[in-house]
Amino acid sequence: MKAVRVSMRGTQHSMGGHSIAADGFVLDMKKMSKMSFDHQTGLVTCGPGCTWSDLIRYLNNFGMSPHTMQSYSSFSVGGTIAVNGHGITTDECLVESVRALRLVKWDGTVLVCSREATGEGRELFGLAIGGYGLFGVITEVTMVVSRNCHLTMERVRLNIEEFAACYAHVQSAKVGLKLARLNILEPDNIELFVFRKAHSSDVGTISVLGRQPKGLSWQKQLMYKWVMPNAQELRYKFEQWTGTRVDWSGALERNTMMYISAEPVAKLYEPLVRLDDTFVLQEFFVPREKIQAWIEDAKPIYKELAVHRQLQLLNTTIRFVRQDLETVLNYAASPEGMFAFVLYYRMPRTQSADLELQRFHTWFVQVSLKHGGTFYLPYRHHYTAEELTRAYPRIGEFFKSKEKHDP
Repeated sequence: MKAVRVSMRGTQHSMGGHSIAADGFVLDMKKMSKMSFDHQTGLVTCGPGCTWSDLIRYLNNFGMSPHTMQSYSSFSVGGTIAVNGHGITTDECLVESVRALRLVKWDGTVLVCSREATGEGRELFGLAIGGYGLFGVITEVTMVVSRNCHLTMERVRLNIEEFAACYAHVQSAKVGLKLARLNILEPDNIELFVFRKAHSSDVGTISVLGRQPKGLSWQKQLMYKWVMPNAQELRYKFEQWTGTRVDWSGALERNTMMYISAEPVAKLYEPLVRLDDTFVLQEFFVPREKIQAWIEDAKPIYKELAVHRQLQLLNTTIRFVRQDLETVLNYAASPEGMFAFVLYYRMPRTQSADLELQRFHTWFVQVSLKHGGTFYLPYRHHYTAEELTRAYPRIGEFFKSKEKHDP
């Protein structure tokens, strides 16, 4: 039997394209998009090719909503599972929402992987989730869901000394979504957006959703992608005046808030001109108690980024994830949970810009590791083997498991 490399793809966002194996085969999973909802158990089962938009539209018919998902709905469910994504709807990694998944191994064996499984099925549950597609092809997943509900927004302006304590107060079942944003020009300041559930009814809300997820209006596109990089302070003043973020939908329901596409974000120039630019994410995790120290050490980095000629940092959002004890490559390993800093850049598609991005990534990684933090793996390969081992001490176990389950 000839060994060939096989990789999978959904919408080609979550894993940054690095899942495509040289001289191998690519399985396009988009057609595996069947969905079913069990009213008795409150569980949804779907194919990995479903986008979160598909799942939101489907669950909306029952007044339900995905429990944990990425911040944009245009990514595939399978891709999010492969990177064990997280978002703003809960303080949990996606693994917490998954009840079971069906996995096809290298030899065609089909396994149901879950916490209740025994042997390979149990072991592969924590390897396939956050395993970057290296342990088999996920063909089906079963997850918990939440009720769709109306939300009311509250915005709180905080300094870094106040933030961690204030965030702890809004970690409540009465809060539907929450997200903070660091002022990248004045990192001492943070804005916290809290979306509280407007009612406690046992009946979920059915939202009015279009056939396609929403993008930004052309006016907001100009503010977000053209005005922002060259006059960042103007954007902050605009958002303070309006009381909301430029890149958010104005609707205040769980499903409508999450029914937003990332595709327009990548094409915001096109109404005016085409540029050979790209948009890149970086993400760093720091233990809850070290957030203030992390920001202090990161201030020189933000200061240099503010005047950089090639890299334009558009924003830094802050989320929170509880400790993950289930996946082998767990980025949220701290017992007290970890704050996630998500940096969003615009940059030219050039080697020199990429080298500069790597320099800043290394700088942020050094600060994160100093404070017992980690960095997210799905993006650019801008880290060393030593940094990888320090951030993910179980990486050796992960590689050995790969050899065991995919000889």
